[in-house]
Amino acid sequence: MKKHIFTLVFALLGSVCAWAQDYDFSAVCSTGQTLCYQIRGSAAVALVGYEGNMTGEITLPETVEYGGDIYNVTAIGDHAFFECGDLTGSLNIPNSVTELGNYAFNGCDGFNGTLSIGNSVTMIGISAFQGCIGFTGSLTIPNSVTSIGKYAFNGCSGFSGSLTIGNSVTEIKDNTFCHCEGFTGSLIIPNSVTSIGNCAFQSCRSFDGSLTIGSSVTDMDYWAFGFCSFLSIISKRSTPSTADEDCFCWVADSIPVYVPCGSSGAYSQAEGWNHFSNFHEFKPYDINLFSSDVTMGSVAFAQLPDCETGICKVKASPMPGFKFDYWMENGAQVSTEAEYSFVATADRTLTAYFSEILDVNSFFDTDLQLFPNPTCGIINVQCDGMKHIAVMNALGQVVYETEPTDAQSAQIDLSGFGSGMYVVRVVTENGLINRQVIITEQ
Repeated sequence: MKKHIFTLVFALLGSVCAWAQDYDFSAVCSTGQTLCYQIRGSAAVALVGYEGNMTGEITLPETVEYGGDIYNVTAIGDHAFFECGDLTGSLNIPNSVTELGNYAFNGCDGFNGTLSIGNSVTMIGISAFQGCIGFTGSLTIPNSVTSIGKYAFNGCSGFSGSLTIGNSVTEIKDNTFCHCEGFTGSLIIPNSVTSIGNCAFQSCRSFDGSLTIGSSVTDMDYWAFGFCSFLSIISKRSTPSTADEDCFCWVADSIPVYVPCGSSGAYSQAEGWNHFSNFHEFKPYDINLFSSDVTMGSVAFAQLPDCETGICKVKASPMPGFKFDYWMENGAQVSTEAEYSFVATADRTLTAYFSEILDVNSFFDTDLQLFPNPTCGIINVQCDGMKHIAVMNALGQVVYETEPTDAQSAQIDLSGFGSGMYVVRVVTENGLINRQVIITEQ
C-alpha cells in the first residue's frame, strides 16, 4: 500500500493523492479526472482523493478496475474532494456508494447543477457538503439514509426546489441545513425523527408552505427553525415536543398551528410553542401531499381533518404555463378536481400531477423512446435535444436527476430503486416530456 503524509504541500505538487493518507491505486474516470482509491474488501473500494487538479464536470464511477479485478465504489472518504472549488455541473452520487465521509465535498462551491444522492447511501458525514453554495433544484435525502452529520449541508444556499427527508433518518443534528436559504414549498419532518438540533433549519427563509413535525419528535433545540417563513405548522404529537424557548425565533407568531384534537391547551402553555397564538385542532392522520414537479405546481391543505367530521380538503395550484391534471394515490387516480375533499379515516399519500399547456404554436412532435420498459433497472433514453433527465417515484419525489452529456441518448441505472411505477421527465430544447416506466424485481 502506498503511504503519503497528509499535507497540503504535497497535494499542491500534484505528485500524490490530495487529502488521502493511504491509497492503493489511482485511475482516470470517464470525465478525465484521476481519482485515488483505497481497497476495503475483496470487491469494494473507497474513493479517497485525487491527483492533479479537479476542474470541470465530474462523473463518479460505480465500479473501477485494478489489477484485472473489478471493484465496487462503496464509499467517498473523509476530505476526498475537500475545497475542490473548480468542479462544476451536477453531482451524482452512484447507487453503489453507502457512505459519504466527513468533509467529503466541503467547500466545493463551483457546482452549478443538481445534487443526486444514490439510494444506497446510509450515512452522510459531518460537513459533507458544507459550503456547496452552487447546487440548484430540489434535494432528496433517500430513505436509505439513517444518519446525517452536523453541518452536512450548512450554507448550501443555492437549492431552489423542495427538500425531502427520507423516512429512516432518526435525528436532524446541529446546523444540518442551516442557511439553506433557497428551499421552497413545504417541509415534512418524518415520523422516524426523534430530535432536531441547534439551528438545524435556521434561516431557511424561502419555505413557502407548511412545516409538518412527525409524531416521534420529542426534542427541538434553540433556533431549530429560526427565521423560517412557513405559512403554517402541523404537529402530529398529542403532547407537545420539548422545545427551546427560541426554537421558533422570528417565525411569525400568528400563523396557524395545527395540533391533535384535545391538545391545544397544552401546546399554548408549553415552552417554545407558546410563541404562537393561533392554534387549531385536527385528527392527526398522516396525510402527505406531494407535487409531481414543484416547477409545475404546488400542493397545500385547504383544511385538515376536523375533529368532528374528519373532512379534509387539499388543493393543487399550477404554475403559469401549466395545468392541473389529477391526484394519484398508490398508482391509482383518485380525483381530477384541483380542490379535492374527502373524509379522512386512515393515513393517505396523495400526489398532484401537472402538465404543460401547449397551444398550436408551441406543440412539437417528439419521438422519446424508453427501453426496455418494463425494466429490471437499466433503461435507455433516446430523444433529440435532451438537456435534463429526472426520475420521479409514485409520490412525486425526484429520486434521480442528470444532465446527459449526449443530447440524443442516455443510459440510466435504476436497479437500486424499488419495483413500481416511475415517471421519467425529459427536458428538451423544445419543451418537457413525461413518460411512465415500470421497474420490476430482478
